[in-house]
Amino acid sequence: MVLRKALIPYVSTSIAELDETSTDEMIDAAIKDAFDRLDHRIMANAKDLVDAGADPASADVIAALAPVTAGSCAILSMYEPATSTVRTACTGDSRAVLGSWSAKRRAHAAEALSQDQTGFNKAEFDRITREHPGEEGILDPSTGRLLGIAITRAFGDHRWKWSLEFLEHLKGNYFDVGPRPKYLSPPYMTATPEVTTRRVEKSARRAAAPAPWPCAPCRSRV
Repeated sequence: MVLRKALIPYVSTSIAELDETSTDEMIDAAIKDAFDRLDHRIMANAKDLVDAGADPASADVIAALAPVTAGSCAILSMYEPATSTVRTACTGDSRAVLGSWSAKRRAHAAEALSQDQTGFNKAEFDRITREHPGEEGILDPSTGRLLGIAITRAFGDHRWKWSLEFLEHLKGNYFDVGPRPKYLSPPYMTATPEVTTRRVEKSARRAAAPAPWPCAPCRSRV
């Protein structure tokens, strides 16, 4: 619900600050910044209440901790008519697909516009291994899981982001379940999306149907 209400306004505001001379790289950076700022707000709202010693059973604390605890993937597809461009930002393992009709082949085709961010994604595996050198076992090559979770990027999911000390504090005072095993050098997870760009032909545009967002598919958890 938080992403459904806030993600589009955050991205829209970030892009609105650009001008017509902005490059693709600048647009991608603005989208990534919007995702990061929203995740920071979600995390900070909860942490500030806990730091202030708010009542663990209060409605404010419960509401603030809910999106931090649950976590969510998100995917955003946007179309730029002036350049015939579909731009897709993905955090997690949601997926956008472009469907098009080929008059020449007289057949429909489907093209993935995003790539799942899990331990099975070599780029993600290499990134996390590089950021946490010497930490054997944080990524399971047989399941693609990161310290037990099936994705490597997400909003919320505090047990893959906050410090060990703060998670222990939550466990002792705010009914939390505590940190993951082998938890040494957080954060292990980010909400920063991967942004991909796809130019589409007129025939493809008529059939284009990016997946609705934000999308939080069922994720296996431990």
